[in-house]
Amino acid sequence: MPISILYLLFNILLLAGLVFLLWRQEPDTFLKKLFFPALFLKIMCGIGLGYFYINYANGSDTYRYHTQSLVVYDYFQEHPSKYFYLLLSQPYQSSTFRHLIDFATYSNSYFLVLVLSLLNIITNGSYYLNSVYFSLFCFFGVWQLIRVLNHLNTEYKVPVVFSFLLFPSVAFWSSGVMKEPIYLGALCWLFAATLTIAYQERNNNFLKHLLQGIIAAYLVWKMRYYFAAVVFPLLFSFALVKLLANKLKLSASRRRTIVIFGGWILVIALFLSQLQTTLNLEFFLEQLMKNYHTLLKASEGKPVIELTNLEPTVCSVMLHAPLALLQTIYRPFLGEGTSFFYWVAGLENLFILGLSAFSLIGFIKKSPKEITFIFIIMGIYILVVGALLGLTTPNFGTLNRYRIAILPFLVFILLQGSFTYWRFRKKT
Repeated sequence: MPISILYLLFNILLLAGLVFLLWRQEPDTFLKKLFFPALFLKIMCGIGLGYFYINYANGSDTYRYHTQSLVVYDYFQEHPSKYFYLLLSQPYQSSTFRHLIDFATYSNSYFLVLVLSLLNIITNGSYYLNSVYFSLFCFFGVWQLIRVLNHLNTEYKVPVVFSFLLFPSVAFWSSGVMKEPIYLGALCWLFAATLTIAYQERNNNFLKHLLQGIIAAYLVWKMRYYFAAVVFPLLFSFALVKLLANKLKLSASRRRTIVIFGGWILVIALFLSQLQTTLNLEFFLEQLMKNYHTLLKASEGKPVIELTNLEPTVCSVMLHAPLALLQTIYRPFLGEGTSFFYWVAGLENLFILGLSAFSLIGFIKKSPKEITFIFIIMGIYILVVGALLGLTTPNFGTLNRYRIAILPFLVFILLQGSFTYWRFRKKT
């Protein structure tokens, strides 16, 4: 849909204002120097992703979301009051309109279409302007996490910037009109709000960060509720343990604290499993098998994750989870697959394999006195979500995009471990 000069000028001014507000809040000189180059890369990746899919890959999901959002935008222009009623309640008041929508009202794709329809009011339905806003939101969420981690420990600065903003596939797949930018941006924002609340004993902006955390949690839930069932117990338990330790000045040993932390995870996970029907264990296992075999059948002739004898039982899933996790992280191998994206993924995985080796050696040679809770919660999240991805997504083309949910956290942890290795070598 063409955009008028008036709409373009309005969006340029709005985007410039949002960027300026985000830039001015960072006092760190090093991060300020990286801000605009990293933001420019993020926006160009989003535009490049859209251009590639629309012109060379038949549109794929990104253009389908866009065209569906234009249907909803037309509905807004014809019936503004009914449109806002639709946003709040979701029932369709027009059978004609209902048949034009491809997605079920409970799906994350439908939620994404509604978000895009709201943006269309501002952008007049411009795909590339919507892409800029999506990329900017992801950048915003990531930037909040970078700022908080840098405040907690300046040694995190370089690894977190590289992992979340500059790592090639993360920069590309977490940009543009896709689900991944919203999920990763919201997840990082949620992490940042939780860390801020947990580590600041006297936080005058507690309600502000709590509200931000609630908004971010809502977006995480709407985008990936299965992953949310992992993230929420982890972060809530972590924050609760830290706040109790701060308020009551508990002197519990590290082992006791971890036991409390793990106990809360189990309690909240059980509660969440009963809260949502789709998180019910039996339903979850059936869907896992359905997704795996559907994608496996559609990927004939391509490199895939093969999990022989996988069955919809807890025992079978647990037995196959380690192999699924390893293949999620390290495959496709270099030379496995012929397309450009397979080669890029292969090179990245070779780099990750090298980081893993350095990290393991560094950990063995100089075991840290204390593994911080930040790495514990990120590590558990990577293990569980990475295994879920491998168990449900055997196709590496799709998996390379989906694993953006864990990849920046993994690279961040491995870089920290690799730095331990090189610091050990310098001292010996």
